[in-house]
Amino acid sequence: MAGQSRQALRTRIKSVQSTRKITKAMEMIANAKLVRSRSKMEANREYAQKLQDTVDEIVMNNPDAESQYVVKTDNPHKVTIVFASDLGLCGGYNANVMKMANEVLDKEDPIYVIGTSLYSQFKEKGYHVMNDEIISSDKLTFSELKEVMESCINMYQDGKAGTVQILYTKFVNTMTFTPDGPMKELDKGFDFYASQTAFQAEQNDKAILEGWFGCSDYSYPVTESEGWAGLQTLARELTIEDGKLIQRPVKALGTIKDELVFDAENGVVTKDDMRRRMLDACVIHLDNPGNNNVGLNLFATDLKKGFEISYDARKKTFLISREALVNQMNTDFGTERKITLDALKTLDIFVDHSAVEIFINDGETVMSSRIFPTKEEHKIRMSGKDINLKIWTIKPAVEDDFVIFEKGDDDGE
Repeated sequence: MAGQSRQALRTRIKSVQSTRKITKAMEMIANAKLVRSRSKMEANREYAQKLQDTVDEIVMNNPDAESQYVVKTDNPHKVTIVFASDLGLCGGYNANVMKMANEVLDKEDPIYVIGTSLYSQFKEKGYHVMNDEIISSDKLTFSELKEVMESCINMYQDGKAGTVQILYTKFVNTMTFTPDGPMKELDKGFDFYASQTAFQAEQNDKAILEGWFGCSDYSYPVTESEGWAGLQTLARELTIEDGKLIQRPVKALGTIKDELVFDAENGVVTKDDMRRRMLDACVIHLDNPGNNNVGLNLFATDLKKGFEISYDARKKTFLISREALVNQMNTDFGTERKITLDALKTLDIFVDHSAVEIFINDGETVMSSRIFPTKEEHKIRMSGKDINLKIWTIKPAVEDDFVIFEKGDDDGE
């Protein structure tokens, strides 16, 4: 079964490599299409702006002209036409539309949703969606749009709404952005690269991030049996809180905790099933209410510190170091990482064999590192005054012996 597992993983790796080639080709095609689409859009924008300027000038030069469509009313209600996208790879666009809607629309006011993907979401969120049938934005016809516009105008004429508006996002460009503060590293550890984010349309104030647990210029030990050593980081939930980027493990990871094997309250050990033996996979949580010095040595020996995690309250420095580990790698890039930290309140550490991810102060800072301890490096040491420390074993996410395709699957694989 183990052989089947390795073969399945090798097949999966080849599949991913093939997919990367396909997506690269798709990217090149998309870039070519983007140039043409952008040219058309910019030309249309100029036409639309000129039309708007002409209408504004007519209204301004004819102050005595009477029309109910140019007179501001006291009716606070608005009817809104929301444009979403039904094309592929447009999750970011739709997420921005939903975010804008949540910020500017009143759920009691009527809206017309053009776009299959967001129609059900607006319904589920309790918005007053007027169109009973889904209208596809990708295959929108003139007659469908005309019917929507006539309904909106009728509502305005009948006094049910004082404003008719269209909600959409404005294209700027695809290559640049304007930062509103200094650059911040996503990860302060040794090994974090090529991160990707995915928007959540249902929770549009959050995004999910994953990164490659390694760096392109680094080399890592590989197992003789597998011949590879790559993996992804844990999925992280990104939020902006008080102007700071916060990264927390996704909530689903709370379910991987299994048995509590170590517990210390205010520096007093109340449970210890580890007996100084480091687990290959575990979750560690530390509270430091007194902002005291803290020391953790993972995969240590009697004489060496192993993977060192420490906080010096007087110097206000937090440090991780793999200098004392037997298996050294990429030492040209340094063997320790150090950050300035005014106070250490909490630590959440996820250990999974060669992967260590450290979330500091509820995600204000993250430090990710690869380590490859030997069999002799199997101890854990802890120090700190009045700290609270808990350690759990981890439930296996995937069994060692698994089958991706059962015999007789429709795909025949």
